[in-house]
Amino acid sequence: MRIVRSFGRASLLAVALSLVLVTSVFAHECYNASASAQGALSKAENSQTWVLAVDVRELIATGSSGFIPAGSFPILDACRQEAFLTAYAQTGLPLVFTTAIKGAVGQDGVIAENNPNMDTTLGGNNKGIDHFGVTGGEIDAAVSDGYNAASASGCP
Repeated sequence: MRIVRSFGRASLLAVALSLVLVTSVFAHECYNASASAQGALSKAENSQTWVLAVDVRELIATGSSGFIPAGSFPILDACRQEAFLTAYAQTGLPLVFTTAIKGAVGQDGVIAENNPNMDTTLGGNNKGIDHFGVTGGEIDAAVSDGYNAASASGCP
């Protein structure tokens, strides 16, 4: 019973903290949706422009990652991590989100909210540069669904 309550709270926390994540990175707005997890981590470690917003794998294993402070999310054991990641993989979202911390100039000054692609599916199609403002709800749902799958996994 304690585990069920814990995962119930985890689902609520997942949604709430995903909103915090998305809100935190709105100032930066974009991420490279088509970069591999390793590529995104490498950019965050070796670039003065890109910073780690969150590594979903680290988040569920340690309860924190990137912009998410320690103790913010419940820690999942190996069995529940597998269930979470299986559900999360079905979304097609990246495992690692990095975001630019240096302002982009953009072609003819067209970036983020001034970009005409923001009103189309191109701002959140999991190809190239996507925008948290377009995909925020999808990220929230993916994290919440992952925790729900972990809860329902039947792990010991």
